[in-house]
Amino acid sequence: MRVSSLLAMLAFVFAGLALAAEQLSAEELTGKQVTAQMSEAVSSHYLVKHDFLQCFSKGWFSDMNQATKIFARNHFVYSRNFIKYLETTASKIEEDSIKAPILENIGEENGNYEDKDLLTMEGSGIKREWFDKMKHKLLSERFLKALDIDISTVSTDSPGGRFTTFMI
Repeated sequence: MRVSSLLAMLAFVFAGLALAAEQLSAEELTGKQVTAQMSEAVSSHYLVKHDFLQCFSKGWFSDMNQATKIFARNHFVYSRNFIKYLETTASKIEEDSIKAPILENIGEENGNYEDKDLLTMEGSGIKREWFDKMKHKLLSERFLKALDIDISTVSTDSPGGRFTTFMI
């Protein structure tokens, strides 16, 4: 199973956001309408049901440790630049109500969560001090270290790296 298809889904999401930013005016759709349309497009896209994600979420790989390492390496390569992707998308949007959810996501990427999100995580057994006020890039680095992956060995010659090159 190829992680590149999963990363293509993310490219699809960002391409859709950029397209929405370029083609929609404030008179045509509100920020909530754009967000709802993008959510629908992403959730109905076949890549969300990608074999890798399905097997990973259900623990069906014969070597879940190896599958987790594959996921972690690819995730790290693009996630360390994720804020750049969001900033690029937000810079193309003039309407504040459409731009607002993206700016909120940038805040979360920087470790700033709303109380309701913190409570949801705590309700799932994830202690606030494990992630609150920590940049997602740092959390991704911790994820690699927990899997005994040396960050310096994570190659950009991978599906995650090609996605990053495409996006920036």
